[in-house]
Amino acid sequence: MERVPPELLARVFAELDPRSLAHACADTVWAHVARTHHFTAARDLRAALARYHYGAEHASAAAYFDDVRSFAGLCAARTLLDTRWGTRAAPHVDTAADTLELRPRVQYYRPSGADEEVWRIKLEYVRDSRSPYENCLIESLASGGVRTLDIHTGAVLWSTGAPDARPYPHLEFADGWLVFDRDAPGHFEVWRSARLVPDAREAHRGEFVRYTILDVPEMVRAYRLQFPTLALYVARSHSVTIHDTYAEMDVRAKSLVRSLPLADTLHAHRNIHYIEFDEAHLFLVGFGYNRVSILSRESGAVLWTLGEHIRTHGAPECYRSAPLRPDERHALLLREQVRVPPPRWLTALAHWAPHDPAQLAYAWHAVHADRDTDTLVVLGESGLLLLPAYHAMLRGEPTPPARMHLFATERDARLVDEEDADDLLDALRFRRRPRAEMHGQLSVANGRVAAVFETFTLLDLHAPTRGRDTAHNALEVPFAVYEWSDLPNAFDWYAGPIDQFRGCSCVQMDATGVYCVTRQALDREVGVTPADFPEGYQEACIQHDSSMVTGFHFDTRAEPPAVLAREDITRARSPAPDPLEQLVAAELHTRSASV
Repeated sequence: MERVPPELLARVFAELDPRSLAHACADTVWAHVARTHHFTAARDLRAALARYHYGAEHASAAAYFDDVRSFAGLCAARTLLDTRWGTRAAPHVDTAADTLELRPRVQYYRPSGADEEVWRIKLEYVRDSRSPYENCLIESLASGGVRTLDIHTGAVLWSTGAPDARPYPHLEFADGWLVFDRDAPGHFEVWRSARLVPDAREAHRGEFVRYTILDVPEMVRAYRLQFPTLALYVARSHSVTIHDTYAEMDVRAKSLVRSLPLADTLHAHRNIHYIEFDEAHLFLVGFGYNRVSILSRESGAVLWTLGEHIRTHGAPECYRSAPLRPDERHALLLREQVRVPPPRWLTALAHWAPHDPAQLAYAWHAVHADRDTDTLVVLGESGLLLLPAYHAMLRGEPTPPARMHLFATERDARLVDEEDADDLLDALRFRRRPRAEMHGQLSVANGRVAAVFETFTLLDLHAPTRGRDTAHNALEVPFAVYEWSDLPNAFDWYAGPIDQFRGCSCVQMDATGVYCVTRQALDREVGVTPADFPEGYQEACIQHDSSMVTGFHFDTRAEPPAVLAREDITRARSPAPDPLEQLVAAELHTRSASV
């Protein structure tokens, strides 16, 4: 409307009745508000809503935006959503004295009861005129097979059955296409949503049909799908020689479209944990402090490595959460961030040779790019590495510094040089050691980062917060950090209660929620009464090592966040003396005496 000539606009308005005129003017105002607050860049309502209904960046598996019909409705929906995520409140919280508690609605998906055995998950939110309510949760199962669940009720919609997948199958999904591995090495099942099949049959919601079987003759060790491209890390073995290759296949055409050798990279000899790619770049992570690389998808040239970046620009800005004892609140709490010196291994990257064996003591687990903020996010065993404006960084343009949020692990207590390291050690008695049986899990969407490694951590890249340095000088932290408050303490290691995030095998996120594979732990679940379950249910879950999906919904089903005084929370958490006080004091005394 802003591009219409004024004379024509006046002519049109002259023909409108007062009610229609008021509606037209209001819609113009709300369209301007939506663009000002970056809810959309589109001037046309249809284009603006298409981004939220069908785009991978802002779509919701829970169909949150389906009822939006105007720019005013879009502004209202986004404002409520940002409020529930804490984005609007977090910058104003005095984290030294208070905390912000997010209150999502927590939902547990366990249609098979104690026999639940979820391995990987994906979110299906693409809709069209043939199937307007496709929203579902896709799961691969530890025993093999794939199924879909109703995202709202948790009911099973469809299942392939076990013969179509190997045990613990990896799962990739994009634009209605599904890829998972079979028992045979290098073989992939490719299925597509029944609504994409060009026949007259009515498609059932959540149903998939087999499209083809892709045969890759070599061993595939990692793969990612961004339809129609299936990216593969292939390790070819010839006698004692290993040939590492990056390959791309067109799933729809069933053809190989690209193959690049990785022999001249830091990731040769099967040193790749995870791969990701965007329109022009390939991202690789593996074993070793410096095993984070960005390559050209076109030529295979190495464009960037973490070690070279640190040699040129210095170590990232590092932050960690100030000590805060966990409790039984079952909530996501905003954590005060403390700017700390980089761990020694980060600064040492500037001096180590690229293939120094000492670097192999560290593992990077996953990497994803956030389109909303143009930030590359890398999950390692000690924290989350953030590379803001990474496209500009690769072009050699000035960018904000790299940052890292450090998890509070015993490893970091040994490596971080800071005056209040004793406080960190004191907090660690309420944390468990990282478990070696499962890599950390990472999902990135809409300027937010969900990571599960030892516990559930949520970063909001849109919400700068108040923090401090180790000398207690106030400063601004460029992101907000929330942690799940219900953590087992040190005695849990020996007493053996269930930590629901232990061994998490997958986490997914969209505009309105986070979905994690968790253990069934009735006494730690929100709004769950163990007495409502059959006798022996929890014991059966433990026996089967039962896993399920836990959904954290931040849409209209969530409650508004609440600002709570940290002093009141701390007082309520531990009214009685801690039985570990003497043990911790003795340990700290022993450490100080040995220095």
